[in-house]
Amino acid sequence: MILAVDIGNSRVKCALVDGARVIGREALPTARCDDATTLADMIRRVATAVLSVERSVVSSVVPPMTVKVLQMIEDQIGARARLVDYKTRLPFRLDVAAPARVGAARLCAAAGALGARRLNAVIIDAGSAITVDVVRDGVFLGGVIAAGPALTLGALGEHASQLPAIDFASLESPFPKRIDDTDSAMTLGAGLGGVGVIREAVRYVSAIAGAALPRYVTGGAAPALLTRLPRSWRHDPDLTLKGLDVIDQLYLTRPE
Repeated sequence: MILAVDIGNSRVKCALVDGARVIGREALPTARCDDATTLADMIRRVATAVLSVERSVVSSVVPPMTVKVLQMIEDQIGARARLVDYKTRLPFRLDVAAPARVGAARLCAAAGALGARRLNAVIIDAGSAITVDVVRDGVFLGGVIAAGPALTLGALGEHASQLPAIDFASLESPFPKRIDDTDSAMTLGAGLGGVGVIREAVRYVSAIAGAALPRYVTGGAAPALLTRLPRSWRHDPDLTLKGLDVIDQLYLTRPE
């Protein structure tokens, strides 16, 4: 069992992971993690849910947070953490123009979707950004990156002087029944925009892959968008955390 930590633009997620089992999952807004005590307390609570944690694997898309989290993990569980990047051993091969620019969260979500045996997947991660990536025959081909609904609403509120600031996380649904006021119009635009991007991106990458591959959905905005996505698509909120465990297992079965 590993301590898996995913440092995202919106949230820092932490859990104990063993294959399909995810235990003691906690999350904090990334902005709150500037408070070192709050972050250390979360890591300690999760890590102490079992007698001992020997290893930790970390995914980060927020470089200023990375060193802080790695040090806290070492302080709390007494072990160095493995930081995932394009050089890490992965359950697929990268075939992209600039491997170093592929974010760790995309790599880990793809690893979680494939697991130890699958070779094909389309991976949809709906968070601050929406990413739609494709792996065909064990080769990561790249994908699509677009603004997520929260980012869309934030940009509208910040850059359009007559539009209000709307917090996506506080919305009951991004698909309001009324369309006769500005807030509802913005909310609906962000929700439909997110769904539209996902559907079109899946079509696009599937055409490039030349096959209809299994689709996996994760990310903080995913639950709000699922009602407008095909029911056959597999939703897993812990895909990135599970991917960290998949990557760890590769090092256990094939030591460096």
